[in-house]
Amino acid sequence: MTNHIKTVSHWDVSVDNEYLQQNSDTLVILFPGNKYLINDSYLYYSYNVAYQCGYDILALEYGFQKADKKLDMETEMEILINEMKDTVEECLHQKRYQNVICIGKSLGAYLQTTLIEELTKYITKFVYLTPTEQSIEGIRQSNCVVVVGDKDPLFTKEHLKKIVSRKNVRVKVVEDVGHNLERADYNESITILLDIMDTIYEFIHEI
Repeated sequence: MTNHIKTVSHWDVSVDNEYLQQNSDTLVILFPGNKYLINDSYLYYSYNVAYQCGYDILALEYGFQKADKKLDMETEMEILINEMKDTVEECLHQKRYQNVICIGKSLGAYLQTTLIEELTKYITKFVYLTPTEQSIEGIRQSNCVVVVGDKDPLFTKEHLKKIVSRKNVRVKVVEDVGHNLERADYNESITILLDIMDTIYEFIHEI
């Protein structure tokens, strides 16, 4: 059964966040990136992986995305975080869950770290797709998989050194790709996508 959780946003829009229920005690929350929407490939297929696992799914959309506006990182980040937290809190109040899995891309990878303390009463797992430096502290605190490209300027080898030694962190480095996890050859890009979806499935299908 698919419902929607409405968010009245600072950006003068009403956002309908898709909430799929499959009679599961596990909720997967999908966090888009800044310019990476919930229907873009890595989140679209993460949704499908979660669906195949039989989990409930909350697919977030941000007010600035719905309004087609640029996010001001300095002045609007706290507003975005609060709106996202309100939506997640409303979802968690609708049903009793034992487990929560967060999957975020780039900006979304950071946003999910702001929920770590709020989710302490649940068994949690986190998937960080192409995180940025701002996500490092959250990564170090969470049971997670981190997927990065070895040519990603937003998460460098120096950033990797800060997380690779953590027993709670599994790191997957994809060769010859940047922040979009793609190559010029579409066949290679599809192969990478499939491999990463297999990694996510293996990580989340048992919790």
